[in-house]
Amino acid sequence: MLSASRLGSLSQRPVRATSSGCRPAMSRRSVQPVQAKFNLAPIVDSIAQENMKPKDKIPKPDIGDTVKLGLRVIEAKGKTRTQKLEGVIIAEAGSGINKTITFRRMFQGVGIEMIVPVHSPVLESVELVRSGRVRRAKLYYLRERIGKAAKLKEVVQGAKTTKPTAREEKKAAAAAAEAQQE
Repeated sequence: MLSASRLGSLSQRPVRATSSGCRPAMSRRSVQPVQAKFNLAPIVDSIAQENMKPKDKIPKPDIGDTVKLGLRVIEAKGKTRTQKLEGVIIAEAGSGINKTITFRRMFQGVGIEMIVPVHSPVLESVELVRSGRVRRAKLYYLRERIGKAAKLKEVVQGAKTTKPTAREEKKAAAAAAEAQQE
């Protein structure tokens, strides 16, 4: 059986020997984090602002839109050309300098996806071909679809896309009834 004095010594922290002598090892809790003397965030933000494209050149297509991307391709001897790729935007991610779009196209029956940084110098232009009507923020379900099933319904510009509500129909009927009485 252990005596009370022996129990008291067991509850104390053990002392471990180190190579420099016999002193207690530092626990992780006793280490204090060292803070930098200056903040790097403003410097990083200023560099990001310099490398961002102007607001008028940032592409505005939404998810589900069919677009033509103009990508800069470097060929032999340092020559560059613009290659146009047509496909659907299936996702967006990030914000600011880190904004990316996920672009999906079909090439010889095989689906190809590219994650393109919006502010990259590789992306030269984005042309809107047609707008698609979608109800999700990520269109990953298009990966399993083939042919016509992979097509999205097109949004017709200027057409009313929503049905009138019951209240609007009643107001229109009441207005028509008043017009007939007068």
